[in-house]
Amino acid sequence: MRTERTDKLAALLVGFLPRTANPTSRGSRSYPDKQHPKRIPKRERPKCQAACRSKGGAPCEAPVVPGKNRCRMHGGLSTGPRTPEGRAKIAESNTRRRVERWERIRALLRERGVE
Repeated sequence: MRTERTDKLAALLVGFLPRTANPTSRGSRSYPDKQHPKRIPKRERPKCQAACRSKGGAPCEAPVVPGKNRCRMHGGLSTGPRTPEGRAKIAESNTRRRVERWERIRALLRERGVE
């Protein structure tokens, strides 16, 4: 249920909440000097340049990852940390960022007298 208090909180937290996965909002950051791929006709979009072939002999036709030459299935995306040390490092980093974010939100709420 929306109340005046929840509307105030939502307005205060706009800068702190993560952005949604809206392709048009990411477009300007991913392609600052180029046209967004969704606006390029499908037949003109760059295709994966992997040397693989399908069973029928056709090359991969998946769209490339922005800034890369390959699609997400043929090496365009990172696979993430694999070692236990790498995973621990990422978990610690994420925890630190989460704590810092909530500290900023609490300070903002205290400053505005909402808490």
